[in-house]
Amino acid sequence: MFLRLRLPSLPILVALFLATGHSLSASTPAAAGQSPQLLKELAARCGSEVDWAKDWAEASGRAAKEKKLIVVVAQVYPGFDIPDQPGIGPLMEPDILDLIRHAYVPIRYRKDLQAPFQDHEIYGLGPTTFGQAWLLVNAKGKVVRETFSMNAWASYEFLRDSLAWSPSNPLPPRLALEPKEAPGLNLQDRRRFAEAKWFLEAGALPRAAKWLSKIDPKVWPSRWHHLKGEWHRLQRNGKEALHHFELAFDSAKDPEERQELLYQRIRMLCRLHRLEQAKSLLAQAPSPAPKTSYWTAALAMARGDRSAAKAALLHLVNRFPEHRLAWQAAALASFPGFEAMGPISMAWPSEKHLAMTQPPETEKRPISQSGAAMEEALQWLLKNQQSDGSWLSPAEIGDYDTGDNIFRLANTALAGLAFTPLVGHRPELRQPVEKALTKLLQAWEREKLAKDKPVLYMDYTPWSYSYTLRFAAAAHRLGIGDLDRLQQFMSELVLALAAKQQSGGGWSYYLSGSAEGAANPVQQSISFTTAAVVLALEDAEEEGVQVSDEVMERALACLETMRAPNGTFAYMLMHPSGYKNGTSPPGAAGRGPVCALALLRADREEEPDLKWRLEIFNQHAAELGREQGKALMHAGRDTQGSHYLMFDYATAAEATAKLPKKWRQESKKAILQQVLGCRLTDGSYLDNPVLGQAAATALALQAYAHLGVRPKP
Repeated sequence: MFLRLRLPSLPILVALFLATGHSLSASTPAAAGQSPQLLKELAARCGSEVDWAKDWAEASGRAAKEKKLIVVVAQVYPGFDIPDQPGIGPLMEPDILDLIRHAYVPIRYRKDLQAPFQDHEIYGLGPTTFGQAWLLVNAKGKVVRETFSMNAWASYEFLRDSLAWSPSNPLPPRLALEPKEAPGLNLQDRRRFAEAKWFLEAGALPRAAKWLSKIDPKVWPSRWHHLKGEWHRLQRNGKEALHHFELAFDSAKDPEERQELLYQRIRMLCRLHRLEQAKSLLAQAPSPAPKTSYWTAALAMARGDRSAAKAALLHLVNRFPEHRLAWQAAALASFPGFEAMGPISMAWPSEKHLAMTQPPETEKRPISQSGAAMEEALQWLLKNQQSDGSWLSPAEIGDYDTGDNIFRLANTALAGLAFTPLVGHRPELRQPVEKALTKLLQAWEREKLAKDKPVLYMDYTPWSYSYTLRFAAAAHRLGIGDLDRLQQFMSELVLALAAKQQSGGGWSYYLSGSAEGAANPVQQSISFTTAAVVLALEDAEEEGVQVSDEVMERALACLETMRAPNGTFAYMLMHPSGYKNGTSPPGAAGRGPVCALALLRADREEEPDLKWRLEIFNQHAAELGREQGKALMHAGRDTQGSHYLMFDYATAAEATAKLPKKWRQESKKAILQQVLGCRLTDGSYLDNPVLGQAAATALALQAYAHLGVRPKP
């Protein structure tokens, strides 16, 4: 797929900070004297409030005794210097800490954990496992649910919804009664307040509502409205939550309670994107105070004022180093590239985006129903095209640039390309193709005018540009859109791709294992990335676009260099050393067909060579398919990863279509079995949840078309 390794962008890391729900004047003087070591030490304390199990034996024992699920928190990025996203983000969120404390046994994932689910016969996490995830595991070591997102709200939704999979529903222990702060509050009401608060913390919102409904708000107005506001907030009902927090504030007598409710009102105004009102209310907050500095920084980041944001963060660190908010502030203030970020949204993620982070259910179909499955995929894509012509991506959660998010644009190119072979039989598809094309053209014009954004660790533009180029070429071939404008668009994309060509002739998305290293990226080429770009350049040439002979020759020579005697292609080629890795057939089988196809179209390989690569793919396809649905990548026995299943299937199908008819049947059957194994109950497809359903469904539709399947309504 266009994403082989998904790493966090700076906006997403910032959003982890802003998403936390700590119950954050115009200017705060910048604090001086924070040493990098102090910032590092404070940042390392993020996530330390969790009662972690020290090993699997303890986690399993506690889970069995307490009748709870184990929540395995994984961040595994070997070779990358990446901040602790779970610690900085969701594990600093009080709602999530409460939920874990009440309902789960937490443990950090380590490669030496020796848990049953690491066994490939049970689930499988190999030595090259890569990525981040929440894994919910029972006491016997079976993974029952998982998600990839470290967005605080997506994480909370996942953990709260997963209570239904728990061996027992959380019940309150013998409760301590609420303090005697409300004159005339009887014993029964005090217990009801206590239980309502407990159920809110435990994520049992219906039961919390039940207890609140039994209490007359007049007996303790500030506490009742405060809890009711929390109940609405936890369901992202911003207006209702704000209303109850305001009523609670008006009736509260205790200064500390009023101060806390003031911050809650500021938080809700930010969630509702009423930033000027939040700023005005913040002027009433005490200063200096940790939460005042927090929200000062948050509002500055929301408007893109990076210097004011950093000043507030450093003030928080300097003035209140022992406060938990200072830990997060230290993590963010010390992150490379902070000064270059744009505005950050503090609104809740949309319901559509949150839905993409929740675990779906698969529903495989037999090969005999491929036509019906293809029609369902087509209808799903049509239904989920946005009004601007695009398709959403889970990668947008926490990003400040959702409209032109690179993964959203790649999804749009993939889906548009998937429709093009069907336009001749289904004229109604012409309009969604035109909408997708318009979206990409408009985004390209904005990109040409925009300032450069910080790119850390990975640069995914070669994937996005190559699929956009293939889509534009297909549309041009069909006579869709303004052909002169398309010709210019393709020419500009070709030049943009040429500018990203590596010194050794290929393309890569990998920049560096450190944020600082992105300014001087490692010189290397990745075989399947190079092949994807070459296919796009070949498509453009067929539509009359000029491609430099030197660019193409260097790219083809690079691919040839990565061929191995056993019929596979290396994963990566280092420049100038020539070192290659990743040629073991089980792990390399998926990339063979696309690399061979790119060479075949340039007359640098023959049909028997392509057939050989497909035979290797067929032999190892089932093992590759075992990774379907995993949030963590490269978790297979031999580096296989869920994140490139549908890319491999679609390109193997495209390669199969280039073979003589007598050689196609075996590959067609193997590919269809794997594609249908990624089908979900709603007719969409999923290989890796980080990439999402739109990308996988578009690639499934491409695979069906290449294999000669026709949709059957």
